[in-house]
Amino acid sequence: MARVYIGQILWLVQAVEDKLYVIGGVVYEDDGDQQNAKSVEMYDAFANQWTVVLDDAIEDYGFSSFAVENMIYMFGGDTSAECRVFDIEKRKVSKLAGKLPSNCLWNISAFMVLPQLL
Repeated sequence: MARVYIGQILWLVQAVEDKLYVIGGVVYEDDGDQQNAKSVEMYDAFANQWTVVLDDAIEDYGFSSFAVENMIYMFGGDTSAECRVFDIEKRKVSKLAGKLPSNCLWNISAFMVLPQLL
């Protein structure tokens, strides 16, 4: 398997059709500092190739997601109570209406909140 462009941990990975999308996470710098990753990267298994789809998308980690058609819905995270959606075709992240309760930020089950947010 080809190597991902940006080495990170605590990222979100979501399969959509024949691609894997890696979103956010934590990047450790050479000097030991860490920062939140902002990228969306895509892995194409047929081409065995990684591509940076969006450089400045979501500065967060530890969130949950699910995919419907060409949309990846993301909920919670370590730094945000926002609910967001990544449109794969438009290569754009947007906020959804509503926020999660503060005690549900880390890896909440997306199916619990979906009906209230859409």
